[in-house]
Amino acid sequence: MRLTLARAGLIVTGAFFVSRILGWLRLVVISATFGATGELDAFLAAFRIPDLIFQLVAAGALASALIPVLAGFLATEEEARAWRVASTITNLMMALLLCLAVVVAITAPLLIPFITPGFDLVQTEQTVELTRIMLLSPILLALGAVATSILNASGRFAASAVAPSASNARSASRASAMAASGAVAASARASSRWARAASRGSRRAVKLRSAACRCPLASVAPSATRTRPVASSRNAAATSSSPARTTSPSRASASLAA
Repeated sequence: MRLTLARAGLIVTGAFFVSRILGWLRLVVISATFGATGELDAFLAAFRIPDLIFQLVAAGALASALIPVLAGFLATEEEARAWRVASTITNLMMALLLCLAVVVAITAPLLIPFITPGFDLVQTEQTVELTRIMLLSPILLALGAVATSILNASGRFAASAVAPSASNARSASRASAMAASGAVAASARASSRWARAASRGSRRAVKLRSAACRCPLASVAPSATRTRPVASSRNAAATSSSPARTTSPSRASASLAA
């Protein structure tokens, strides 16, 4: 009996330690993925009300009240009565959590500004949406708490102790996958931008080449049109000066006759 209790204590302690390490790793991965942004603040703020509901309804009080009762029934070989008690508690707890989830989902736009006084309108709306999504977590966590209580009352501690570690590892892996997908999307966007810039550069080069090819023709044509009036003006000057030259001998003969 003592060896069983010692082994169970070691299993629970080791699993708790591993869960804490994985929880810290999850926090590091999420912080590195999102950074100090408004989205991360909205996520952390949206977790408050669902976590409060779980802590009030189905956290430590459920385990401390349910495990001794179930263990007593199982010790006296009253398994049917033990399962009936577990079923009744589960149904009542699910009904209460569903009612609270509906009430919080409806009144979330009124409750969120009280717990997030420094948020702007966009962050408040994000927090309201995330809170409504996370209201499913107390229900699922409560079912997990009932299952953990039943396993502990039956003397099975390994599965219930490993569950938090698995949850933290899954959250960290999802955050890292989101970071990897975000990096791939960013590289794809960068490559598309480079491709668009290259295509625009090639189009500009083609336009410049075509403009350079058209420039000599455009420069020759105006020069020809400009030289024509100059030649005509010279001809007019020549024609106007020619009568003056013909009248000059008559004047000379008139002067000799006088």
